[in-house]
Amino acid sequence: SRTDNQPATTVKRKTRSYVFDSAYEMVEFGHTGRISMGLLLPSHCPVTFKTDLVEVTVTLKVEFIVDRVSDTTNTIGENTSSSSGKDPSELGVISLNLPCQVVHSGIG
Repeated sequence: SRTDNQPATTVKRKTRSYVFDSAYEMVEFGHTGRISMGLLLPSHCPVTFKTDLVEVTVTLKVEFIVDRVSDTTNTIGENTSSSSGKDPSELGVISLNLPCQVVHSGIG
């Protein structure tokens, strides 16, 4: 039983999740200095807001799939590291979730 001096706990439950846009870019280790990608939010994308009962957030999720095994020992022409032929244990995933604040500008 809860006493009056203990605060009530709040439980957050994720009810829906949508993907608005996605992009994929293959980069070569040691040769790619930077990349740039454009992602679009549709006009019907929900705005960011929060109340005591409901919270709507938009998050930019970036995943880097990386080789755990270095290919630097292979000579040119012997490189067999294609993502489709990799053993999943040789691949690692680095995830980055960035919260975004979405607002709609006035029409006109």
